[in-house]
Amino acid sequence: SKFGFDTPAYVITVEFEDGETGTLEVGDITPTNSGYYVRIDGKMYIVSINGIEALTNLVFFPPYLATPTPEATPTP
Repeated sequence: SKFGFDTPAYVITVEFEDGETGTLEVGDITPTNSGYYVRIDGKMYIVSINGIEALTNLVFFPPYLATPTPEATPTP
């Protein structure tokens, strides 16, 4: 609870092509406001704010594939 894992700010689950999944729990911001405490498979790390924002932006602002421009056809 000291690092914010009782109620994480985010729980990010990623599924890989081989079917395996990984879960990242994002806890509190560090005292220096430069990163977040994160937990992966029971191990705690500190990850930069930019790294977490890059992941959360994929959820809130997903990339879209460019759609091909249709070719103009003459009107008969």
